[in-house]
Amino acid sequence: MRVIIVGGGLAGTNLAHALANGGHSVTLIDRDPDVARRGFTEHGVATIVGDGTEPRVLAVADARKADVVAAMLRRDADNLAVAAIARDMGAKRVLARFRDPAYRSVLVSAGVDQIFGEVETMVGALEVAVEFPRVRHSMVLGQGDSIAFEIAVPEQAHVAGKTVRELGMASEFPRSVVIAGIAPPDGPVVVPRGDAIIHGGETVVLVARREDVRQTIDFLTRVER
Repeated sequence: MRVIIVGGGLAGTNLAHALANGGHSVTLIDRDPDVARRGFTEHGVATIVGDGTEPRVLAVADARKADVVAAMLRRDADNLAVAAIARDMGAKRVLARFRDPAYRSVLVSAGVDQIFGEVETMVGALEVAVEFPRVRHSMVLGQGDSIAFEIAVPEQAHVAGKTVRELGMASEFPRSVVIAGIAPPDGPVVVPRGDAIIHGGETVVLVARREDVRQTIDFLTRVER
């Protein structure tokens, strides 16, 4: 894909590096010549020195042919400007970060395909970590009503040896919960079928409504004496 990233801060530069390593054609735009130079010398991505909130700069980057334009600047107002210009030029998809939750609806109204709230994401993840210490990693989804998270199944857990289908049929297993992946110790996450067996020591990736997280954790980590 042809991707344009506007904003060469830590997040923007790392995104550019990751996408370039994934085989995508990436152009990084930043108004600071030193930042742009590092994007090229350290990460090997094409760079443009300029203000991405100006139409002429996005035109030079050929935003009209971009598969994705990602607005990664620090100021929400600047990201809104980038998104509006990219959308007007005909970019296929427009993504934007935001800090102030008040910009969520504004960015949606501007036609941004996907928005990423840094503060909301961080606070949501920290809240889950505080409330549920057994959770390894988590991500708040949607408006915060659902959570994707990882749980390590104890070796002697009562669910060990049961299939995904059996878990889903258990009366104690909340109906809202989806088992999205299973990973053995030091192994990759795989999407399980209904007959996949949960083993003790594995990590289970789940998606659940916030109010069902505690019950789900208790169910998966309970050890029969």
